[in-house]
Amino acid sequence: MSKVYFIPIDSYSKTAEINKATVKLLEKIQSEEKVLDFKKRVPLKVHFGEDKNTTFIGPANYNGVIDYLKQKKADTIYIETNVLYKGTRTTKQEHLIVAKNHGFTQIPIIIADGEMGEEYELVEINEPKIKHFKKFKIGKEIAKAEQMIVIAHFKGHSIAGFGGAIKQLAMGCAARGGKL
Repeated sequence: MSKVYFIPIDSYSKTAEINKATVKLLEKIQSEEKVLDFKKRVPLKVHFGEDKNTTFIGPANYNGVIDYLKQKKADTIYIETNVLYKGTRTTKQEHLIVAKNHGFTQIPIIIADGEMGEEYELVEINEPKIKHFKKFKIGKEIAKAEQMIVIAHFKGHSIAGFGGAIKQLAMGCAARGGKL
């Protein structure tokens, strides 16, 4: 069973507190989990928010992890996949515009599943407990990553119930065909 590391902060607008907590958590994880080195490239799995929406983790809240990784000589990027539904995050080009309009400009951005969700790796899971699917279409750039830091906020979701880190991994790493 994996450990969950948590520092409660009651508002995503407390940027300085969030960045300080991020560094503290990364140091603790490195120490306790024996993660001695970060790979050359460590993507940050994020959600850029919908166009004209404000309920996403703002880019200033990522500065702590970005600075920490730079100190460890790891290059970092924002990484995300396109959405399934029609909107401003359906294509790579529109998605990049939304991300930049929301201020995600500190580091490069990669849309992991290409222009329209066509770039993916078929990942096979040999786990007997998984009953419905044995293969998953994961955004190609995510599938290639050796390490990834997932940053998510807790939220209610009309279809999935509650969202957060699990949804950020499940739907957020899937290419369009995987979401289907």
